[in-house]
Amino acid sequence: MLLGPRWALLATWSVAISFSIADAQDQAITASYTYVASDDDSRNDARELCFLEAKRKLLKKAAAYLEGKTDLANSQLTKEQFRSYTAAVLVIEIANEDLGFINGQNVLTLTVKADVDAAEVRKRLRVLVEDTSLRQQVEKQRQELQQLEEQARQLSARLNLAPAGSGTEIRKERNTVLTEIHNLEHKMTGAVNLRRIEDERERQTRTMVKIRTYILRGMTADEVLQIMGPPLRKEVSDSHWVYEGAYICFSADQFKNGSSSELRVRSASTDYRCELDFLK
Repeated sequence: MLLGPRWALLATWSVAISFSIADAQDQAITASYTYVASDDDSRNDARELCFLEAKRKLLKKAAAYLEGKTDLANSQLTKEQFRSYTAAVLVIEIANEDLGFINGQNVLTLTVKADVDAAEVRKRLRVLVEDTSLRQQVEKQRQELQQLEEQARQLSARLNLAPAGSGTEIRKERNTVLTEIHNLEHKMTGAVNLRRIEDERERQTRTMVKIRTYILRGMTADEVLQIMGPPLRKEVSDSHWVYEGAYICFSADQFKNGSSSELRVRSASTDYRCELDFLK
């Protein structure tokens, strides 16, 4: 298929990004959008605008999927808030680009993708629910983002109606709006991720203090359960128990008939090999 002269180089610029599912709980969600470029659109303009619309479609699908995995009544979020905040916690990337030249016009189709881990999204949404200041900040940014996206659409409509070669100023204004959208999206996701990292560090610190204070070498697994509660997971034939930022390691030679009551604490460490013991 032939491409228009302004986009001839774009054929070699096509991207196909491969993704791997890191967690069996992930749900790959995709959405596609086809953008018909005007004579005043550069290839980057078309890509930015197409991504904007494809992302909007994906967020709608992702929110619908996550709503089925989340108890909104207990999340303290309205359905509208839930859908808005989903945009702040998802990472959306381009999976495929398809370029064409149809009826004398350049056409770009983007497929975008997000690997959605419902459990991870719930963690990030919990950060928003628990932090009123952050929630208000993100809400304000979401409203600004919606206004900017609508402004970009209106400018594109004006540009399509402008006589050929006369839309330079409109295009400059639209590019400014697209840059503002890009920067605002980074602020939103950055604020949520930073707060979550801070929360994780606080939880890890509390876990370390609790282990140092109450866990003693030689304790049984049942005694550890009473103090620490169940671990996030168990590794190394169930002899390494993983908590927030720390491992409690038991002597594997204490196994008897598979009974956890026969395990006894050997060490505690931030290292999965349990070599850097911080127990007293």
